Amino acid sequence: MENPKAPTKVPPKTITKSFTTLDTPLKAPSWPSLPLEHATTILELLCSVVAPIGEHRRRHVVPSKGKRSRKRKRASAKDTSDAGQTVNTPPVPDIHSFTTVGFNSTIRCLQNHMNFVQPHRKQPPDEKDSRVSESDLDLAAIFVDRASVADLLWEKLPLLVHTQPRQNPSMEPIRLVSLPRGSEARLSDGFGIPRAGIVGIARGAPGAEQLMSFVRAHADPIEIPWLRDLKLGNYFPAVVDVKTVEVPAPKSKKAKEAEQAATRVQAAEK
Repeated sequence: MENPKAPTKVPPKTITKSFTTLDTPLKAPSWPSLPLEHATTILELLCSVVAPIGEHRRRHVVPSKGKRSRKRKRASAKDTSDAGQTVNTPPVPDIHSFTTVGFNSTIRCLQNHMNFVQPHRKQPPDEKDSRVSESDLDLAAIFVDRASVADLLWEKLPLLVHTQPRQNPSMEPIRLVSLPRGSEARLSDGFGIPRAGIVGIARGAPGAEQLMSFVRAHADPIEIPWLRDLKLGNYFPAVVDVKTVEVPAPKSKKAKEAEQAATRVQAAEK
Protein backbone atom coordinates (compact mmCIF):
# COMPACT_ATOMS: atom_id res chain seq x y z
CA MET A 1 0.00 0.00 0.00
CA GLU A 2 1.34 3.37 -1.00
CA ASN A 3 2.14 5.90 1.70
CA PRO A 4 -0.14 8.92 1.14
CA LYS A 5 2.31 11.19 2.97
CA ALA A 6 5.25 10.26 0.72
CA PRO A 7 6.28 13.29 -1.34
CA THR A 8 5.70 12.99 -5.06
CA LYS A 9 8.81 13.08 -7.20
CA VAL A 10 8.91 16.31 -9.16
CA PRO A 11 10.50 15.93 -12.62
CA PRO A 12 13.52 18.17 -13.15
CA LYS A 13 12.93 21.44 -14.90
CA THR A 14 14.12 21.70 -18.48
CA ILE A 15 14.77 24.55 -20.86
CA THR A 16 14.95 24.65 -24.65
CA LYS A 17 18.22 25.57 -26.35
CA SER A 18 18.84 26.21 -30.04
CA PHE A 19 21.98 25.17 -31.90
CA THR A 20 22.78 26.70 -35.27
CA THR A 21 25.15 25.15 -37.80
CA LEU A 22 26.34 26.64 -41.07
CA ASP A 23 27.29 24.60 -44.11
CA THR A 24 28.61 25.66 -47.49
CA PRO A 25 26.48 24.99 -50.58
CA LEU A 26 29.68 24.46 -52.59
CA LYS A 27 30.09 20.74 -52.13
CA ALA A 28 33.39 18.96 -52.71
CA PRO A 29 33.56 17.56 -56.24
CA SER A 30 33.27 13.82 -56.59
CA TRP A 31 35.81 11.56 -58.24
CA PRO A 32 34.93 10.14 -61.66
CA SER A 33 33.50 6.64 -61.38
CA LEU A 34 35.41 3.92 -63.19
CA PRO A 35 34.53 0.20 -63.45
CA LEU A 36 36.95 -2.14 -61.73
CA GLU A 37 37.88 -3.89 -64.96
CA HIS A 38 38.84 -0.60 -66.61
CA ALA A 39 40.79 0.54 -63.54
CA THR A 40 42.69 -2.77 -63.54
CA THR A 41 43.53 -2.39 -67.23
CA ILE A 42 44.79 1.14 -66.62
CA LEU A 43 46.99 -0.14 -63.79
CA GLU A 44 48.52 -2.79 -66.05
CA LEU A 45 49.23 -0.25 -68.79
CA LEU A 46 50.69 2.23 -66.29
CA CYS A 47 53.00 -0.38 -64.79
CA SER A 48 54.28 -1.31 -68.25
CA VAL A 49 55.00 2.36 -69.01
CA VAL A 50 57.04 3.01 -65.86
CA ALA A 51 58.73 -0.41 -65.75
CA PRO A 52 61.96 0.87 -67.43
CA ILE A 53 62.46 3.33 -64.56
CA GLY A 54 62.44 0.60 -61.93
CA GLU A 55 64.64 -1.66 -64.04
CA HIS A 56 67.23 1.10 -64.42
CA ARG A 57 67.13 1.89 -60.70
CA ARG A 58 67.58 -1.75 -59.68
CA ARG A 59 70.52 -2.25 -62.04
CA HIS A 60 72.44 1.01 -61.68
CA VAL A 61 71.33 2.76 -58.45
CA VAL A 62 72.67 1.51 -55.14
CA PRO A 63 70.01 1.67 -52.36
CA SER A 64 70.84 4.07 -49.55
CA LYS A 65 72.14 2.50 -46.33
CA GLY A 66 72.53 5.63 -44.20
CA LYS A 67 74.98 8.49 -43.69
CA ARG A 68 77.95 6.31 -42.80
CA SER A 69 77.49 4.31 -45.95
CA ARG A 70 77.48 7.53 -47.99
CA LYS A 71 80.75 8.64 -46.39
CA ARG A 72 82.40 5.32 -47.22
CA LYS A 73 80.99 5.54 -50.73
CA ARG A 74 82.49 9.01 -51.27
CA ALA A 75 85.87 7.79 -50.00
CA SER A 76 85.71 4.78 -52.29
CA ALA A 77 84.73 6.96 -55.27
CA LYS A 78 87.71 9.23 -54.56
CA ASP A 79 90.08 6.27 -54.51
CA THR A 80 88.57 5.00 -57.75
CA SER A 81 89.01 8.37 -59.46
CA ASP A 82 92.60 8.55 -58.26
CA ALA A 83 93.28 5.16 -59.79
CA GLY A 84 91.94 6.37 -63.14
CA GLN A 85 88.98 4.00 -63.19
CA THR A 86 85.67 5.26 -64.57
CA VAL A 87 82.22 3.71 -64.28
CA ASN A 88 79.85 4.38 -67.18
CA THR A 89 76.25 4.47 -65.98
CA PRO A 90 73.63 4.57 -68.75
CA PRO A 91 71.22 7.50 -68.69
CA VAL A 92 67.79 7.15 -67.12
CA PRO A 93 64.92 6.21 -69.45
CA ASP A 94 63.18 9.08 -71.23
CA ILE A 95 59.88 8.33 -69.48
CA HIS A 96 61.50 9.37 -66.19
CA SER A 97 61.38 13.05 -67.24
CA PHE A 98 57.64 12.80 -67.96
CA THR A 99 56.49 11.42 -64.60
CA THR A 100 55.87 12.71 -61.11
CA VAL A 101 55.74 10.42 -58.09
CA GLY A 102 54.21 11.34 -54.75
CA PHE A 103 52.03 14.17 -53.48
CA ASN A 104 54.68 16.90 -53.29
CA SER A 105 56.10 16.56 -56.79
CA THR A 106 52.65 16.18 -58.40
CA ILE A 107 51.14 19.20 -56.64
CA ARG A 108 54.28 21.27 -57.31
CA CYS A 109 54.03 20.38 -60.99
CA LEU A 110 50.39 21.52 -61.14
CA GLN A 111 51.20 24.78 -59.37
CA ASN A 112 54.22 25.50 -61.56
CA HIS A 113 52.23 24.82 -64.71
CA MET A 114 49.45 27.13 -63.52
CA ASN A 115 51.94 29.97 -63.00
CA PHE A 116 53.75 29.20 -66.26
CA VAL A 117 50.61 29.34 -68.40
CA GLN A 118 49.54 32.75 -67.07
CA PRO A 119 50.82 35.35 -69.57
CA HIS A 120 51.86 37.96 -66.99
CA ARG A 121 53.99 35.43 -65.12
CA LYS A 122 55.50 33.60 -68.06
CA GLN A 123 59.29 33.70 -68.23
CA PRO A 124 61.48 32.92 -71.25
CA PRO A 125 63.14 29.50 -71.08
CA ASP A 126 66.83 29.21 -70.42
CA GLU A 127 68.56 28.10 -73.62
CA LYS A 128 71.46 26.61 -71.67
CA ASP A 129 69.23 24.22 -69.74
CA SER A 130 67.69 21.62 -72.04
CA ARG A 131 66.41 19.38 -69.23
CA VAL A 132 62.69 18.93 -68.66
CA SER A 133 61.78 20.54 -65.33
CA GLU A 134 58.55 20.37 -63.35
CA SER A 135 57.48 23.79 -64.64
CA ASP A 136 57.72 22.45 -68.23
CA LEU A 137 55.54 19.41 -67.53
CA ASP A 138 51.91 19.54 -68.57
CA LEU A 139 50.26 16.61 -66.85
CA ALA A 140 47.79 14.59 -68.88
CA ALA A 141 46.61 12.25 -66.11
CA ILE A 142 47.05 11.65 -62.39
CA PHE A 143 46.67 8.17 -60.93
CA VAL A 144 45.94 7.71 -57.22
CA ASP A 145 45.59 4.66 -55.01
CA ARG A 146 43.25 6.33 -52.54
CA ALA A 147 43.22 3.31 -50.23
CA SER A 148 46.93 3.74 -49.45
CA VAL A 149 47.07 7.56 -49.35
CA ALA A 150 45.71 9.75 -46.56
CA ASP A 151 42.40 11.46 -47.38
CA LEU A 152 43.92 14.87 -46.69
CA LEU A 153 46.33 14.40 -49.59
CA TRP A 154 43.85 13.52 -52.33
CA GLU A 155 40.51 15.08 -51.36
CA LYS A 156 41.43 18.47 -52.97
CA LEU A 157 42.84 16.98 -56.16
CA PRO A 158 39.55 17.13 -58.17
CA LEU A 159 39.21 20.88 -57.65
CA LEU A 160 42.89 21.53 -58.35
CA VAL A 161 42.84 19.41 -61.49
CA HIS A 162 39.61 20.96 -62.79
CA THR A 163 40.93 24.52 -62.43
CA GLN A 164 44.17 23.84 -64.32
CA PRO A 165 44.51 26.25 -67.27
CA ARG A 166 44.97 24.95 -70.80
CA GLN A 167 47.12 26.67 -73.40
CA ASN A 168 44.66 25.55 -76.07
CA PRO A 169 40.92 25.12 -75.34
CA SER A 170 40.84 22.12 -77.68
CA MET A 171 43.33 20.23 -75.50
CA GLU A 172 42.05 17.27 -73.53
CA PRO A 173 41.55 18.10 -69.82
CA ILE A 174 43.58 16.32 -67.19
CA ARG A 175 42.13 12.97 -66.19
CA LEU A 176 42.02 11.92 -62.55
CA VAL A 177 41.98 8.14 -62.14
CA SER A 178 41.29 6.23 -58.94
CA LEU A 179 43.25 2.96 -59.04
CA PRO A 180 42.13 -0.30 -57.38
CA ARG A 181 43.08 -1.06 -53.79
CA GLY A 182 46.62 -2.38 -53.52
CA SER A 183 47.89 -0.64 -56.65
CA GLU A 184 50.63 1.18 -54.76
CA ALA A 185 52.59 -2.07 -54.33
CA ARG A 186 52.59 -2.62 -58.09
CA LEU A 187 53.61 0.96 -58.81
CA SER A 188 56.33 0.92 -56.16
CA ASP A 189 57.80 -2.15 -57.81
CA GLY A 190 57.55 -0.48 -61.21
CA PHE A 191 59.41 2.62 -60.04
CA GLY A 192 61.78 0.71 -57.76
CA ILE A 193 60.96 2.88 -54.73
CA PRO A 194 59.18 2.20 -51.41
CA ARG A 195 56.07 4.38 -51.98
CA ALA A 196 54.21 5.44 -55.12
CA GLY A 197 50.59 6.14 -54.20
CA ILE A 198 50.24 9.18 -56.51
CA VAL A 199 51.66 9.17 -60.05
CA GLY A 200 51.42 11.81 -62.76
CA ILE A 201 52.01 11.28 -66.49
CA ALA A 202 52.75 14.32 -68.66
CA ARG A 203 51.55 14.96 -72.18
CA GLY A 204 53.84 13.55 -74.84
CA ALA A 205 55.29 10.88 -72.54
CA PRO A 206 57.14 8.32 -74.69
CA GLY A 207 55.52 4.90 -74.66
CA ALA A 208 52.32 6.13 -72.96
CA GLU A 209 50.19 6.54 -76.09
CA GLN A 210 48.14 3.38 -75.50
CA LEU A 211 47.70 4.21 -71.83
CA MET A 212 46.45 7.75 -72.47
CA SER A 213 44.19 6.59 -75.29
CA PHE A 214 42.51 4.09 -72.97
CA VAL A 215 42.28 6.60 -70.10
CA ARG A 216 40.65 9.28 -72.25
CA ALA A 217 38.20 6.75 -73.65
CA HIS A 218 37.00 5.42 -70.28
CA ALA A 219 37.77 8.07 -67.61
CA ASP A 220 35.49 11.10 -67.76
CA PRO A 221 36.80 14.61 -67.08
CA ILE A 222 35.96 16.17 -63.74
CA GLU A 223 32.80 18.26 -63.68
CA ILE A 224 32.03 20.87 -61.01
CA PRO A 225 28.59 22.38 -61.74
CA TRP A 226 28.68 25.02 -59.00
CA LEU A 227 31.99 26.39 -60.30
CA ARG A 228 30.42 26.95 -63.70
CA ASP A 229 27.44 28.67 -62.05
CA LEU A 230 29.75 30.91 -60.03
CA LYS A 231 31.35 32.14 -63.22
CA LEU A 232 27.87 33.11 -64.43
CA GLY A 233 27.33 35.20 -61.30
CA ASN A 234 24.79 32.93 -59.61
CA TYR A 235 24.37 33.34 -55.85
CA PHE A 236 24.63 30.40 -53.47
CA PRO A 237 23.26 31.16 -49.97
CA ALA A 238 24.78 29.46 -46.97
CA VAL A 239 22.92 26.44 -45.63
CA VAL A 240 21.61 27.23 -42.12
CA ASP A 241 20.45 24.35 -39.94
CA VAL A 242 18.75 25.19 -36.61
CA LYS A 243 18.12 22.41 -34.08
CA THR A 244 16.32 22.73 -30.74
CA VAL A 245 16.92 20.37 -27.81
CA GLU A 246 15.72 20.25 -24.22
CA VAL A 247 18.41 20.37 -21.54
CA PRO A 248 18.17 20.43 -17.71
CA ALA A 249 17.57 23.89 -16.34
CA PRO A 250 20.45 25.40 -14.35
CA LYS A 251 20.00 25.15 -10.60
CA SER A 252 19.58 28.24 -8.47
CA LYS A 253 22.21 29.28 -5.96
CA LYS A 254 19.92 28.35 -3.05
CA ALA A 255 19.38 24.83 -4.43
CA LYS A 256 23.12 24.33 -4.92
CA GLU A 257 23.84 25.38 -1.32
CA ALA A 258 21.15 22.99 -0.04
CA GLU A 259 22.69 20.10 -1.99
CA GLN A 260 26.15 20.90 -0.67
CA ALA A 261 24.85 21.00 2.92
CA ALA A 262 23.09 17.65 2.49
CA THR A 263 26.28 16.15 1.06
CA ARG A 264 28.29 17.36 4.07
CA VAL A 265 25.74 15.88 6.49
CA GLN A 266 25.84 12.51 4.75
CA ALA A 267 29.62 12.52 4.81
CA ALA A 268 29.65 13.33 8.55
CA GLU A 269 27.20 10.50 9.33
CA LYS A 270 29.46 7.99 7.58
